Amino acid sequence: LQTDLTTTNPALSVCGSVVSGSDLTIGSGASVDVDTSCTYGSESWDISGTTTTYTTSGLANGNVDVQSGGLLVLSSVTGSPNAFSINGTLTLSGTMEVVVSAAGDGTTVTLMKWNSGGSCDNLTSVYVYGCSNCSTNVTYSSDGTQCYLQMTFSGLSAATADDDSDEALYFLFFLLLIPIFGIFMWMLMKKTTSTPPPLVQDEPKEYPEVRLHFDTDYLPAGAPTPVGSGGSNTPVYPSI
Repeated sequence: LQTDLTTTNPALSVCGSVVSGSDLTIGSGASVDVDTSCTYGSESWDISGTTTTYTTSGLANGNVDVQSGGLLVLSSVTGSPNAFSINGTLTLSGTMEVVVSAAGDGTTVTLMKWNSGGSCDNLTSVYVYGCSNCSTNVTYSSDGTQCYLQMTFSGLSAATADDDSDEALYFLFFLLLIPIFGIFMWMLMKKTTSTPPPLVQDEPKEYPEVRLHFDTDYLPAGAPTPVGSGGSNTPVYPSI
């Protein structure tokens, strides 16, 4: 994990200034944080035979010794950082961290310069934070006397900051929801357009037959005699 600099002591922050006018030792538990967004001056450097003027973010005017347990940080790195210049050799027995704050699309940037002292192959503990696809390498001047720490951004696929990573996860989650929503809408439309079930008709009901019997003895005088009447004096009630 990236080191919390508040846990280091002493913790020195450098922004557009001279770190030390002579040799600098970063002991165990101590840290030096160089802000590469700051501006100190400019220097002409020969990198792999090509001489270019570079803007610097700070200067160590002597040898730098990062002892075991010590920490050197290059922070606020973007696609156009200002490099840290060391006018002396660099010994890295401790740790070095590079903290990226913004993406650089496929670019290679120079982060630091120091005197070789005969070899530049001494940066074995360099950790990059904020850019999962970035890679660091050390290159030389044409005469081999200067060393340069460079970093390459691996295109737009690089995850350069926590916020960018979160946004990418949210976008992927949204893409996963699209087919689920489509299936739901298809099922809903299929259900609404399907043939309705046939209507269920009630069975015909049978009602009892009512037969009326009339007794002529109860009919008014002169009334016509109903067909089928018996003429009995016994009252006859409807039978169900």
